[in-house]
Amino acid sequence: MNKTIQHIVIIICFIGLLNAAYLLNLHYILIEDTGYQAFCNVNEYFTCNEVNAGKYSTFIGIPVALLGIVGYLFIGGLAWFRRNKWKTGFPFIDKRQGLWHLIIVSIGLIFSAYLTFLELFVIHKMCLLCLLSAVIMVILFLLILKEY
Repeated sequence: MNKTIQHIVIIICFIGLLNAAYLLNLHYILIEDTGYQAFCNVNEYFTCNEVNAGKYSTFIGIPVALLGIVGYLFIGGLAWFRRNKWKTGFPFIDKRQGLWHLIIVSIGLIFSAYLTFLELFVIHKMCLLCLLSAVIMVILFLLILKEY
């Protein structure tokens, strides 16, 4: 993998990590204070509050934003390992780091597409920061696919 692309993947993952951390914080704030207004509430359709406080804000009991944090850590961490040519200690991963990177980012992209589908067709509300996360996943997928 090209080191420049690896650096870009790591930086984009860091941005995604910050975004997901904010969304996780917002998720817990909205549990405690239903009147709280997030900065990303633009109007009745573009409202982070409604998306992050709704029943689809968790997946099997885990906040979706926490899954995002874990995903960005895995994707960015694997880019770091590949950049430095480090070994994980797991031969089945080390021999196929590029493939594992592509698999992990593909899972993230599919999950992100599922969440965006829910926003558009089930919730009928959009979260701008959730859309940012979806765009980040598309960019990461394209970068990692290009280098695979």
